[in-house]
Amino acid sequence: MGFPSVKAMESHAMTTQLPSAGCVASPRALHGTVFGEAVPRFRFVWFLAAALDACTPSPDNPVPATVLPAPPHAVPPSSSSPPAAVSSPAGPASSTPKPPSPPTSRLDRAKELVQGTKEYAWLAKNCHIGIDVQPSEVCAEPSCDIRVDIILEVDPYYRFRVRADGSIVVDEKGGSLVAYDTWSAREQQTLAELEATIQRLTEKLVKLPEFAAFAKRSRSQGGNAVVWLETPPAPGCTAANPSCIFQFYAGEILTDHASRWATFRIAKHGEGISVVSIDSIEPVPYAAWRRQKH
Repeated sequence: MGFPSVKAMESHAMTTQLPSAGCVASPRALHGTVFGEAVPRFRFVWFLAAALDACTPSPDNPVPATVLPAPPHAVPPSSSSPPAAVSSPAGPASSTPKPPSPPTSRLDRAKELVQGTKEYAWLAKNCHIGIDVQPSEVCAEPSCDIRVDIILEVDPYYRFRVRADGSIVVDEKGGSLVAYDTWSAREQQTLAELEATIQRLTEKLVKLPEFAAFAKRSRSQGGNAVVWLETPPAPGCTAANPSCIFQFYAGEILTDHASRWATFRIAKHGEGISVVSIDSIEPVPYAAWRRQKH
């Protein structure tokens, strides 16, 4: 009997998650996107060519031990009864009971509760960058809290604690613990104001002459220029904090991937703009970057 031969071919497509139409896209940009490059996605295409010898019973070519069912087209048209079912040597799959699913751990349950909060939903909607939710035990006793941090890039944006009874408290700066409902009522107002600021700053970036020229060039090449928020300022940050900025992605969507053109950093306090681009990997003030472009 002959043996099948298998050849594998792998093709690479450079791609990132594509946003929806418009200047503000809904999907999240992947962390670590390099200017002018796209995040790789791998597609595997397998081709199988098999050549099997005839299985006519003979001393030199015996019938295999496992009998295969006849294909549907081999059943005689006059047959009124269905072909007999053929079971595998191990017996029907239903005869082997499945092991019970392990119970959800305290860490997983705490993570799910935090992912169900309004604040997590707001971040998932507005921040187009990786969001990590990290639960950890405060102590090993079942009555202890589970600490759950929501991480943007590398720093915690929110810190929660899930109690043994399923209630949530918020670990604010300074170590004070506040009941979630009390804290959330204030935070929702803060986030509504923040979202309005994000929309206003996005419109401001789209109107920059450099971005307008880039968008025109992108359209002429079949692309679509986009701007979206990657990360907001840290909660309660001050002007002295270097991370107290809105970070925006500016780039284009092509046929099968998105490509970064520049990163705009806008200070929360004063709204000064700095730019990171392929021409300047370190943030430079917008005025200096503009002179470089012209």
